[in-house]
Formats: sequence, C-alpha cells, structure tokens
Amino acid sequence: ADWSQTGPTSEQTGGFRGRQSFDLDDGDDLDQWLIMLSHMDSPSRIADMLADGDLVLNYGAFLAYRTQNFQQRGLGLGEAPPADQYFKRNLTAYVPDLWFHAAKGNLDFEAEAVAVMGTMKAHDLGISDDIEMRQFGGVGRLKYKMMYGDLTLGLEVGFASGDKHDNEVPGRTHVSGAVGLAPGDTKLQQFMFDTNFFVDLILFRELLGTVSNAMYAKPNFKYDLTSKFAISGAGILSAAHRKEATPGNSDLYGFELDADVGYHNDGFFAGISYGILLPFSAMNHPSDPNDGSAGFGFGNNIGDASTAQTIQTRLVLQF
Repeated sequence: ADWSQTGPTSEQTGGFRGRQSFDLDDGDDLDQWLIMLSHMDSPSRIADMLADGDLVLNYGAFLAYRTQNFQQRGLGLGEAPPADQYFKRNLTAYVPDLWFHAAKGNLDFEAEAVAVMGTMKAHDLGISDDIEMRQFGGVGRLKYKMMYGDLTLGLEVGFASGDKHDNEVPGRTHVSGAVGLAPGDTKLQQFMFDTNFFVDLILFRELLGTVSNAMYAKPNFKYDLTSKFAISGAGILSAAHRKEATPGNSDLYGFELDADVGYHNDGFFAGISYGILLPFSAMNHPSDPNDGSAGFGFGNNIGDASTAQTIQTRLVLQF
C-alpha cells in the first residue's frame, strides 16, 4: 500500500517554512493498494537459454486499487488552501496491467496491455452524474534476427484510447492541452503513454507529446555494420482512435520515416538521426462551412498541414 498523492502540505502554505512538512488533510490523499505476480529472467540467463535453444517465457501481472475521497484545487504557493476549492471526488479505480515476453532462437515477442477502470465525481466541473473511467493502452513488439544476429527486423504496434474533445486551443494537438472532461460528459477515456516511451522523432515525441488517442504500426530494422557502428530505420503509420478529437476530424495522422547512424566504443556514444513526417488529413485545419453549422474555429489559421523534418545529434560519455 502507498499514497500516490497526498495533496497540499504545510510547506506549501508558507507558515511552516524550514520545519518538517506534514500533510494538511488525509481526506484528499490518493490511496493505492498493489498486488503483483511476475517471473523475469536476468539478461544473462536469457542469453544462455537462447544459446542452448531453450524457450524463454517471462510474464508479469499487476493490479492497483485506488481511492480518493476529496480533492483540493485552487492552490497558490505560500497561501492556505481555499476552503471553497475542496471538492468531493469519491474516486474508485482499478488498474490491471499484463506483460508477456517469449523468445526462442532468433524470434522475440513482447506485449503489454493496461486499463484504467472506475468511477468518480466531478461536481466542480458542472457534471452531476458519476464519471466512468474506461481507459486502455497496449504495445506489442516482434523481432527476428538474421545474418548471424547482425540484422534485426521488427514490427511494433501500439494503441491508446482517446476522448471526443478537441484541444483547449483549437488546432493544437499536444496532450498538455487535452480536455479530459467537459460539462455533460459521463466518460473519461483518454489514455496517455509515459512520455519516456519513445516511438518516433516528430509526431508522438513533439506534436502530440506522447501516444494518446492513437494507434500505430512501426516496421523497423537495425543493422550492425561492425561491432561499433550501427544503422537503424523505421516507418510509422499513425491513426486516431477518436477522429473528432483531431484538428481535421479525420482518421490518419500521418506517416513518418526515421533513420539513425550510431557509433559506440568503451563508454563513448555518438550518433545522428533524421526524421520526416508526411502529415495526413487529421492534422489539417479545415475552413468553416458556409451553411451556418458549427465550424472548426481556426479563424485565419487554416490549410493543409505541411511536411515536418528534424535532424538530431548526440554525444554521450559514460563514466
């Protein structure tokens, strides 16, 4: 059991600076109970099993149960929490997570699926009915090694559910401006991958911020030219789960090509990456219709999305 979130502490009010801080109220804590079951072999053990021709099976199951009675909002640094911003939340959530890894010979498969399911109240947002949380995400990877292990071919697919709302600022796509709930809503469905889970160089990494309201397929390869030089590349086709939440109200985000050349030697790493995104209709800014119906609200910021490119270099010294 642990406390994922404790709410405001005495240190934030300004009246107890320099002393041991303490939680101002237990009622707004997010309590969490966990149960886990797993079998994970070490990398060296996996290498030995594959060399002997054995089947590698690893798995894990994780279940979190979370509750929160109240939530404190409207906090200001150095100020006491406002009493009129203390809202009933009545949150109950179940978070199951399943992971599986199998490998034999040159073939390697790994997959993970997670869900967030539960209920909560949001009277402070003008929503009288209970909110249902139904969020889902998952990733699967398949890799096959050829040419004595120098060439690796792979395929990765991923999914993260989304909600029906546009961004807070019309036309923007970054998850930092996502609208999770609005008056009249009864469901919270948007799932976001951890921002440290990297899929590409442009679309998810920069424009969306992470994988959310999306599904993608990513064929990829890596080829070791020598023991120190390697090249890799990937093509990522991305689509929206809920197209009405995209700027262009369309299904496809775009197609991205990424390539990388890297060198490593005794703790020194250097490399250069290039990416190009060919955006599709989901990233466009359509003009408003002339029939009097609700428009997109882009004003003069209309038109088709243009190609985006990036060049990135890295130098790493390990010591």
